[in-house]
Amino acid sequence: MTTPPRPARKLRPDYLAAVRPRETREEGRPRLSPTNPDILTIEHKVLLLTATGTDTTGLIASISKRRLRVIRIKVVQYVTDGKHAIEFFFGEAAAITVATRVIDILNVPDLGEDATRTYPTGQGPVGALNERISYRFKVAQAAYVNHSAIIEYTTER
Repeated sequence: MTTPPRPARKLRPDYLAAVRPRETREEGRPRLSPTNPDILTIEHKVLLLTATGTDTTGLIASISKRRLRVIRIKVVQYVTDGKHAIEFFFGEAAAITVATRVIDILNVPDLGEDATRTYPTGQGPVGALNERISYRFKVAQAAYVNHSAIIEYTTER
């Protein structure tokens, strides 16, 4: 005795495939999965800016083969010593030399705070592969003046 063949399966009109077919994916974009995310996660770091001269100091190094994208940087001055200007940029240069490497220049008031604007997801300044976020003071400051920086960023491919 043979069983009759099954009729073709009908899909509900609101059915969507779980994985987008290659034709409907954006051109050149990899398939997203838990092991292949586009953006890993938003990270927050609180760092103490203790440089006393105008030398460049690296803050955050990127993960191998990743880019850092800045969401926001906030700097707070805890000790009274006047206004300080701080440059934040990508790379290791002695100063900001190329406009695309600039993150921002913050003018931190005496016993105050300053912050960059908050960028939407995927729209903030982004560094090159394996490039770090650095800073330098525009004018040398006293050794005892400390600033805290709160940096929010993502790592991307």
